Amino acid sequence: MASPVTVSYSTGLPGTIGDVAVTPTTPLPVTGVAGGSITAIAPVVATASLTALASLATTQQLLAANSARQGLILVNTDANNVKIKYGTTASATSFTAIVPANGGIWEMPYPVYTGRIDAIWDADGAGSLYATEM
Repeated sequence: MASPVTVSYSTGLPGTIGDVAVTPTTPLPVTGVAGGSITAIAPVVATASLTALASLATTQQLLAANSARQGLILVNTDANNVKIKYGTTASATSFTAIVPANGGIWEMPYPVYTGRIDAIWDADGAGSLYATEM
């Protein structure tokens, strides 16, 4: 994840409410107190940018590397499937995921990949791949 998760906690005792940032290198400090609770709050995104890439049966760059990327949604409006690859040179045998034809949607899972993303369609077509990057 590009940014830490903020966790709010309360033990039910006075003076024991607060927030702590949790990252892969800073784990959640939890100690046992009867009646306590922990609530995880996922990060939110305030901006997004839309990119359209025309269908082509040769590999092309969909998105450049972006260390600030927090998520990605792809929509394929072409009549052919499109293969996307985390990294360079997508092909019929080297890809990360397939976005189905005719309105297929793909949402990037966590952890978010922030490197370059390439795309290639099964055949040339008249549609596009719409990428909403957050």
